[in-house]
Order: sequence, then structure tokens, then C-alpha cells
Amino acid sequence: TTDMLSGYVQSIRFGAVEHGNLYRSPGFADQLGYVITGVENGDSNDTPDRIQRRLLQLKVNGQWYTVGT
Repeated sequence: TTDMLSGYVQSIRFGAVEHGNLYRSPGFADQLGYVITGVENGDSNDTPDRIQRRLLQLKVNGQWYTVGT
């Protein structure tokens, strides 16, 4: 029945992308809910330059929730 299924994950999505510098920069501090979705190396050397992260969100019973919060 619908009542039995209401507590299950109905969908998963990422939030808006956030960019941060890595080279000679602190980058991002670890925060709940975020996952790394990209690493850029614009000058093709051995050191990544930028990083991308997004919030991971779950839809449960019609409501979106950020993972870990």
C-alpha cells in the first residue's frame, strides 16, 4: 500500500555545483551532505587545480532531504 512505501527513498539528486580552488588554496573543508563530483587540471600538470562538489539529496515521502543533516 501507499502507506507502507511512504518512508522509502523515491528519488536521488545532486544540488547545485560549487567550485573551489585546490592549488595553493585550502579547497573545501569536509561538510556533511557533500560529495566530490569533479576535479579539474586546467594546465595538465601533476597537480589538480580546481574541485567541484554538490549536495546529495534524497526524496522521501515527497520531501527532499540533504544526506547527513
